[in-house]
Amino acid sequence: MVHFPSDRQIVERVIIPAMMSAIVTIMRTGLPEDCPYLNEASALLKEAMNEAVAGLPADRVSKIVRRAKRIAVDALKPNFDQPIGIQYLAVAYWTKELADTGAISIGANSAFSRAWDIMTEVMDTAWDGLQPNEHVAQQAAQRLASDFRAQGYFSYQVA
Repeated sequence: MVHFPSDRQIVERVIIPAMMSAIVTIMRTGLPEDCPYLNEASALLKEAMNEAVAGLPADRVSKIVRRAKRIAVDALKPNFDQPIGIQYLAVAYWTKELADTGAISIGANSAFSRAWDIMTEVMDTAWDGLQPNEHVAQQAAQRLASDFRAQGYFSYQVA
């Protein structure tokens, strides 16, 4: 029997690259247009989002994208007052926890994985300034996990 993913499952595949893409877009604000690392990360995150909805009818894609945007904004809203690096770290810590527990799987050479690698390098350059507030990012990651579980996302048990 062929398994077709539910809208919830597709939103779960879209939401993390969408959140990271929004943060990268904010990071690019005020920087020269030619920002090779952030431009490449942005393109790869867009590719990851497109992979999640590839082959779906346009009306279903539109519905899923609207839902993912709404959920992403609601999830990130409590962190809007934090520096953008802390916002990124919160999403990164939460994503790492999901991957470590097996709740999500990230292909080794996927567009998302390549974007992750680029952003890790970018964030390494800012680490000294972010490290004193790392606990804020970790708390925000825990809040993200809790908020998503409360909405029924990423809440299934892993064997």
